[in-house]
Formats: sequence, structure tokens, C-alpha cells
Amino acid sequence: MTIQELESFERKIWLTRKSRIKTSERLNLLDFISQFLTCYYSLIIVCLSILNFYPKFSSEKISLTLTIASICLTVITIFVISRNFKERSINLKYNYIKLDEIIYEIKKFKTNFDNNQNDIDNSINKYFKLLETSENHDQWDYLLARSESSDEKLNCWEKTKLLYYHLNNIIMLGFLILFPFVISLLIIYFTF
Repeated sequence: MTIQELESFERKIWLTRKSRIKTSERLNLLDFISQFLTCYYSLIIVCLSILNFYPKFSSEKISLTLTIASICLTVITIFVISRNFKERSINLKYNYIKLDEIIYEIKKFKTNFDNNQNDIDNSINKYFKLLETSENHDQWDYLLARSESSDEKLNCWEKTKLLYYHLNNIIMLGFLILFPFVISLLIIYFTF
């Protein structure tokens, strides 16, 4: 392996590490959002249930709708819990810390390149073993990592993909927050 190949390999590990950091951050955010939305939806269902106790607002349609909403919330909560966002994030964090150790080793090897060929091979093997121990990052996390790198320039198509990704997330979150209010208003409007 030449010094240029070693530097290229170091760059590859750095991008993998940065992508895994982005994936870990995204999974932490998804964990927080899913917990927030579960509490948020539960609060709305409880408020509507309390409102349904008052004879002026009570109706069979609201009771049926609240029962269906409670069942849906339970199913969604079980699904979200099964996604293991937090655990997956912790696994990725462990992985990118180990990748950082390999980068540190490679930086040491570059100072005394000729005497470290066996150690370089060991580091390469460590890298490939680490790739097997964790889920892979997705293309969005990779593009985010590249966009934050001073060495990497995204082309127009990649920038468009990132913009789409961000807009999609904002629209989806807005929808998830507004959805229960719209449904609640429709229920109340059509019931009375």
C-alpha cells in the first residue's frame, strides 16, 4: 500500500465515520419525535375523552372514533418501539468511536510509513470487521456528511436530493403535528 492509498483509505474511513454520526443523530431525533408524538396523540385522545363525558359534547360517533384512535395509537406505539431507534443509535455511536480509533492509528502510521505495513493491514481488517458489526448508514446521511466536508463538493443533483430530504421531513412533521387537530375538528364539526 502506498502513502496515497493510505490517505485515500483514511478519507474513506472518515466519511464512513461521519455518515455513521449523522445516522446516529437522525435515529436519536426519530426516537425523540416518536416519543413526543406518542405523548402528544395520547394527550389529545385523553382531552377528547374527557370532553366526551360532558352531555353537551357526548355522542356515540365521538366514543367510537376515540376507541378507534386509541387502538391505532397502541398499534403505532408498538411499531415505533419495535424500531429500536435508541438502541440502534447507541450501536452506531460505538461503531463510529471505534472508526475514530482506526483513523488515529492511520495518522500514526503515516509518520513512519515503511515500518508499519503489518499494522496497516491489521487496521484495514479492523475497519472491515467494524462494518459488519453495525447497520449501514443511508444515502441521506452520507450526503449530509459529504456536504459538511470541506474536501467534498456536492453536484447539483445531490444538493437537490438533500433539499428534497429536508423539505420532506419538515412537511411530514408538520402533517403529524396537525393531523390530530384536523381530525378532532372534523369529528366535532360533523357530530354537532
